[in-house]
Amino acid sequence: MRSIINALVTVIFVVVFGIGIGLASYGALISVAILAAIIGIPVILGFLFRPKFEFYDYYFLRASRRNSQQIDYSEIKSVEKYRSSIRIELKTQEGDRFGPRGILIPADPKLSDGADLSAWLKSKIPSPPPAGSGSDGRAPSEPSA
Repeated sequence: MRSIINALVTVIFVVVFGIGIGLASYGALISVAILAAIIGIPVILGFLFRPKFEFYDYYFLRASRRNSQQIDYSEIKSVEKYRSSIRIELKTQEGDRFGPRGILIPADPKLSDGADLSAWLKSKIPSPPPAGSGSDGRAPSEPSA
């Protein structure tokens, strides 16, 4: 929302400034129009191609214009706040050539219960089994010397 307001203020400033200068000189109006296009086109394209996220009990969807990806919460390695965004690091899977995968959610909104989305996502990560526990659930025996 903040980036939309910043973009609108910038466009209004450029238009008002351009009209004032444009009355004095037609050539300056063309340069202001080019400047407005240089600023406006990336902002508009950024909003058109931003991925959408939908959160459910056991997974979340990341949908973009090209594809949709379903990610189980068990695939999440860590959730961290990064400025006003959420950085999700996914567990490395066999065959990943480029290392751990990550997802950046551009905001950390409050949920209806007042908690942050990042805190809610952290609560959805399944806790790992205790280190050293046997497959039968009993505590491991002491190693013999």
